[in-house]
Amino acid sequence: MYEYSDIKDHRYECFTEDHNSPYEVRLHWHYFMEIMYILDGSAKVTVGRDELTAMPGDLVVLLPSVMHAIKTLEPNTRYSVIKFTPGSFASRELSWSDLALLKLASDRNINALLRSPDISGSLIPALIDNSIKEMEDKKPGYLGIISCDVQIVLTEIIRLWASQGFATGSLNQSEEEYLDIEALPSYIEDNISSPLVASRIASMCNMSYSGFARRFRKVFGRSFKEYVQYIRVTKASELLKTTGMDIAGISNVTGFSDASHLIRVFKKEFGTTPAKYRNS
Repeated sequence: MYEYSDIKDHRYECFTEDHNSPYEVRLHWHYFMEIMYILDGSAKVTVGRDELTAMPGDLVVLLPSVMHAIKTLEPNTRYSVIKFTPGSFASRELSWSDLALLKLASDRNINALLRSPDISGSLIPALIDNSIKEMEDKKPGYLGIISCDVQIVLTEIIRLWASQGFATGSLNQSEEEYLDIEALPSYIEDNISSPLVASRIASMCNMSYSGFARRFRKVFGRSFKEYVQYIRVTKASELLKTTGMDIAGISNVTGFSDASHLIRVFKKEFGTTPAKYRNS
């Protein structure tokens, strides 16, 4: 049910889905955020336990780590999609809207479906359309423009949620050290070759070690140490398939202590050695 993506900070996917026949994406989740804007037709979107029917002009906002599914309800359904990871957590260059989203990621008590009358007078539809055009054209500086477009879209969305009761007053630029657990996958991947110590990460999340450990396991289904090891061995498997690096080099760039450590963990995870995995 987990959807892998290689989207990194300030990397985006912007496109239009156009389905002439029934289309369904089964229940899944991912670490990035997804915004859907319905152009034609309709779709049933399951978000957690809620089933929402999105019509033309409606906006669906899928926060990181939230279980969801999508099913078109009629032929010729089209919708625009923007996928991205909020913020630049490696450098901690967090905008106000990024900070609000990180808080929302653990709050969950927000409306995932914004109706057409709520957004028709906003900049959201035009900015989404422009982001997709920029992604298609890929003119010089297109990622910068998409980044600006997305920040405005997020701010417009957060203002709508604020009008519905979500409190944003506690968020300000002085909170730039804030890092929520749902934001960690991007940070971990960006720093996978470095030592990743749970107590230090807990401090970055403004949490005690024990509280961090409990919350992390609840969100990701495994301990912080197990999760980091899983990301490292997964990255190692990708490098084995896509590069000619030797085992020692791969162990170094993926944060293992040495080649022997990588081999032990790899065999436990995949049931074979890295060398046999590469040859197969």
